[in-house]
Amino acid sequence: MDFSIKNILNSILEFWKKLTTAQKVVLLVAPLIVAIALFSLIFWASRPEYVALFNRLNVTEAGQITAKLQELNYPYKLAEGGTTILVPQKDVAEVRLQLANAGLPKESTFSFENLDQIRLGETDADRKLRFVLGLQNELEKTIKTLDGVDYARVHIVMPEESLFLEEQKQATAAVTVKTTYGTALNEDQVRAIANLLAYSVEGLTTENVSIVDTNGNVLSDFLSANNTPHKLTANQIQVQQAVETNIQKSVQSMLDKVFGSGSTVVRANAKINFDQRTITSQISENGALVSRQETAESSTNEVAPGGVVGVDPNTYDGITGYPVAGAGATNSSSERSSITENYQPSVVQEETVVSPGQIERLTISVMADAD
Repeated sequence: MDFSIKNILNSILEFWKKLTTAQKVVLLVAPLIVAIALFSLIFWASRPEYVALFNRLNVTEAGQITAKLQELNYPYKLAEGGTTILVPQKDVAEVRLQLANAGLPKESTFSFENLDQIRLGETDADRKLRFVLGLQNELEKTIKTLDGVDYARVHIVMPEESLFLEEQKQATAAVTVKTTYGTALNEDQVRAIANLLAYSVEGLTTENVSIVDTNGNVLSDFLSANNTPHKLTANQIQVQQAVETNIQKSVQSMLDKVFGSGSTVVRANAKINFDQRTITSQISENGALVSRQETAESSTNEVAPGGVVGVDPNTYDGITGYPVAGAGATNSSSERSSITENYQPSVVQEETVVSPGQIERLTISVMADAD
């Protein structure tokens, strides 16, 4: 048999001429379909699977994260109107580490809306944990709406329920706040944050809420019953600093007029008594006469005279032979009187309230240029 190229081409042409039009179409289209299907299968298998990196982001966070992903050359996709960012599944762990190193996202993305999603195999403990995470995030958002608060972080500890009441532990919470530049939270704002948590978390009291700022200052000391004695609260520190600043400015302005501006430095240190005292005094005086009672008693006794033993001491008259009454008897009388007076005492009670904020000691230091 001749297997030359010419004979092979002739055989193919003869075979092609014997086919009908339908057979020719099938013969041409079938390989094309197989090739497209094979190419699509290879493309689909090699395409990375995208999973959610973060969801329910706000516009600011989404913009910061996508800008960082572009800088790191990681592929990503946006979903749900730009609030969800998708990345290849194989890159999820690495991308999260890179973003965490860059401080992104700046706030938690878990909220109560995540509780609507039912997860297969989820236990009651898992759902409770998701509830606490969602509650923490919602409280953080609420705290950040307060004036002067730039950032807030909330941690809640919910103890396990115990069968014995004496073994039941109390819920606790810790809040970290960052204030805007040049501002500080006063006692009313700190108390508002503590009350917000106490009324939002079951079993939590304001005494078990610790509030600190990013500078390491404990702002909630005054809420605790076991407060450290003589420790100034944030509001008291503000008052003390205001008093010292006013004194420094007053002295500094006077020195600047005498020695010139910039030639002296003034520092003031004031010790202020923040204790509120109440002084109560009572003065008793003779009051008005309320009642007067006079009592008078008198008595008279008649005593028979004594005689010789065996002899009738009675005296008889000469007519009837009966004894004469009172004959030889002696009389005694006594009188007694008393007066009882009741007075209503007059009491004068004075109550003096000494307001806090008095300066107990003031120290002023002045440094002057020798020239």
